[in-house]
Amino acid sequence: MRYLMFALSASLLSACISSNAVRETAPQISWHCEFDPEQSQGGPTSIIVDGQTFPLMSHGTSGCHTLPRSEYLAHDVPDDAISAAAGWFAGGGEEFYARLQGETLVVYHRLVEETGPEHPRYRRIARIPFPLPPNHTMQRTPTAVGVR
Repeated sequence: MRYLMFALSASLLSACISSNAVRETAPQISWHCEFDPEQSQGGPTSIIVDGQTFPLMSHGTSGCHTLPRSEYLAHDVPDDAISAAAGWFAGGGEEFYARLQGETLVVYHRLVEETGPEHPRYRRIARIPFPLPPNHTMQRTPTAVGVR
């Protein structure tokens, strides 16, 4: 009986440890910002999290690229961000970053303009549970689609 209780306790402890290990792994993130420079028109902007695409905005203002961590400070991205992206076209652009808060990946966005404020505020535009359950859709904030 003692052996059975010990084996059961060890199994439960092992399951808890491996469950926490999965949660502590950062998601793989990339950014997709459609933009047609000939038409000066932005298209949909999405974040791809562990292979799943989540639309963020229906019309972006520029194409974007992933920022290296060495550029986070220049773009006012917090140190604990998992990934960040920025784009610029004809005097304006936008910047994004994502960070884990508990079991939620939170995505932030801001518009930047040559003639605008030097450090505009980021606004939360999406919350995505992480780790991702199968076939998950994100929880959007009211400004998640169509932010300009």
